[in-house]
Amino acid sequence: MIFAVDFATGAPRGFRDLLRTDDDAYQSVHRMITDRGFLMLPLAPKRNHISGAHPAGDIDRTLDTAGDVAERTGAGR
Repeated sequence: MIFAVDFATGAPRGFRDLLRTDDDAYQSVHRMITDRGFLMLPLAPKRNHISGAHPAGDIDRTLDTAGDVAERTGAGR
């Protein structure tokens, strides 16, 4: 699975929209996730990967952490 995190005012319609992401918000989320032991690329709009080589428990922890960080930062709105 490939995923990217971006903070924009609307759904991106192209690459240029992704370049307008809120870098401060991304850096805040990035810091919180890496502080919890997960590797994320330090710049938006870089892609992140989860593969079938990861045990289901690791994927669940990743998703739980992402949800918790989104709630704490308001990113899940």
